[in-house]
Amino acid sequence: MTKPQNELHASRSNNLVKTHNQPKTAIMTICSCNYLPYAKTLFTSLQRYHPEANLFLCLADIQSELKIKIDGVEIIEAQDLEIPDFFDFSFRYGIMEFNTAVKPFMLRFLIEKLKYQQVIYLDPDIEVFSPMTAVFKLLDEGANFVLTPHLTSPAETNCYPDDIGIMKAGVYNLGFFAINNSRAAIGFLHWWGRRLRF
Repeated sequence: MTKPQNELHASRSNNLVKTHNQPKTAIMTICSCNYLPYAKTLFTSLQRYHPEANLFLCLADIQSELKIKIDGVEIIEAQDLEIPDFFDFSFRYGIMEFNTAVKPFMLRFLIEKLKYQQVIYLDPDIEVFSPMTAVFKLLDEGANFVLTPHLTSPAETNCYPDDIGIMKAGVYNLGFFAINNSRAAIGFLHWWGRRLRF
């Protein structure tokens, strides 16, 4: 799962927010009930390679009567993330887009409410096969974010992904996203949440 270090992009800052007596690292995913088997595979691999991290699943379903339990994983329902006008927000999206739209709100919950210093997001259909050492090294050195680009050289071809395809999909693949608890990162999450409300 992990990328070579030279393919990881990082934004650096020295203004990390300091907290005390809090766990350092959270790793999270977001899914609806239809993706729970994938998420369980992800969490099993994370428990093997990152036992030091606290694990979270944001459940992006409006089914409060459904009781879901995964050993060693805290489950947070999307409706508990204090998203303004949550039910209006949730019905603006299809299921896949809704799972994506709650991402900045869950990241904010872990950083602002639970005071984690570092948070990694992984898509639920990922399996980890080694420790994410390069990612944590960049975060420890002060990176605000660690991202993986879709391309690392110009897309000068006539096949997908070309420049137009990347402009539509975005420069970075947000199936993976690592963030530090810094003022710049928190400001970015607030902007991202505002952009996704509509």
